Amino acid sequence: MKQIIYVVNPDISLCNRLASLLTFTSLAIKTFECFEDFQAQSHTIAPGSLLIIDSEIQGLNIIEYLEELKQKKINIYVIVMGKEDDVPQAVKIIRAGATEIVSKPFTDQKLKMCIKKILSSETKENTDI
Repeated sequence: MKQIIYVVNPDISLCNRLASLLTFTSLAIKTFECFEDFQAQSHTIAPGSLLIIDSEIQGLNIIEYLEELKQKKINIYVIVMGKEDDVPQAVKIIRAGATEIVSKPFTDQKLKMCIKKILSSETKENTDI
C-alpha cells in the first residue's frame, strides 16, 4: 500500500494551502475538515504514512488519540500543529507518540523541513532492512 499524507484541520483554507504545499513529496494527499471523517477511514492507513493534525480540533483529545494509535500499533508518522507557547502540552504530545510538533503560526519552510526529515528517515529505515 502506498504512503499517503493525511491533513486534518477544520480550516478548509489551511487544508488547501497544505495540500498545495505538500505536492513536493509526490505522495497522495488527502484532506479532512472533520476528524470523524478521517477516523472513519483510518483502518485503511498505509504503513509509514504521515498525518498532519491540529492539536485543537474540537472534541479531540490529541494525547488520547496518539496513545490510541500506539496501542493499535498503527504505523504512522504524526506532525501535530500546536500552540507556540504551550511547552508542557508539547512535551505530553511528543511522549504520547507524535513525531514532530510544528508551532502555530508556522512557515511553509518549517513544515517542509519537518516533512523532508520524516520522509528521509523513512527511506533510510527501509534501506537498512
